[in-house]
Amino acid sequence: MLQDALKHALSKRGDLEARTPTGSAPDAPAGPAALPDPEGSEWLRLLPSAPAGASIGRLTQETDQQIKLWKASGRQRDAKALDKARSAFLKTREKAAWRATKVRWAELELPERIYRRLKSETVQIETILAKLHTRRASAMAVASHDELLTWLGAR
Repeated sequence: MLQDALKHALSKRGDLEARTPTGSAPDAPAGPAALPDPEGSEWLRLLPSAPAGASIGRLTQETDQQIKLWKASGRQRDAKALDKARSAFLKTREKAAWRATKVRWAELELPERIYRRLKSETVQIETILAKLHTRRASAMAVASHDELLTWLGAR
């Protein structure tokens, strides 16, 4: 209602134009669903037995099996190429997850100190990113550092 009244009042003035809202960087993923998908990647192109719609864990297992088979049959070059493609994809996905986590962390105004601690530890960043996009995440801004770390699963 108020928004409609403002639009109506502003539409009478011809010199005003609507601007696009400014937000986070356009290359930063919006959430866990915006992470790179393995479908169509070099990794799955090289994996001959890739099941459609499989999870990352399942694809990793299939890749390990295929690498083992290729090495046993003397196809070390193919095995190495597949392993390299998988590593490159997973590294790209992890970097995208960290970028999205940093953006969401800033939106929630969580302590930078805890973010730096997470970066220095070995954590499942995709799990943390998913937790940051829940309803409870906004309430965690006022939680203690210990509670925040426990909730994120970094303890």
